[in-house]
Amino acid sequence: MAMREKGGMTVREAGRKGGRATKASHGPDFYETIGRQGGQQTKVRHGPQFYERIGRKGGQRVKLLVARAKRAEAQKRIQSTMGQLSDNSAFSTFDRMAAKVFPDHVGPFLVRDAGHFLQWEAADVLNGAIRSFCRDLRAGA
Repeated sequence: MAMREKGGMTVREAGRKGGRATKASHGPDFYETIGRQGGQQTKVRHGPQFYERIGRKGGQRVKLLVARAKRAEAQKRIQSTMGQLSDNSAFSTFDRMAAKVFPDHVGPFLVRDAGHFLQWEAADVLNGAIRSFCRDLRAGA
């Protein structure tokens, strides 16, 4: 990035030097004037809704970046918490992990001596829990 061979300057230094020279020769309001003119030309060329469209796109991009950051943070918390677990402490620390990683969680709902397929291994327990969890939805029906 920096190129200083034989007394050369970096691109940043050259840009700063040029900007200062332009400001000195044209006055401090020069950049405001050309910025306004450029904005007017863009409005003529692309229509008055152009700025609204690019603003909306920018907002969508910000939403995406925020969602990615939240997901990355949750993944870090999961990694951190899971790294602290040992095989024989998984059940005893599950409640703490769920509360830490998912602050708005419900549960945990742990069925001992059952695997990943509760609908087969403990169907009565699972169906009762689903009915209880969705009670408010059924009441409105």
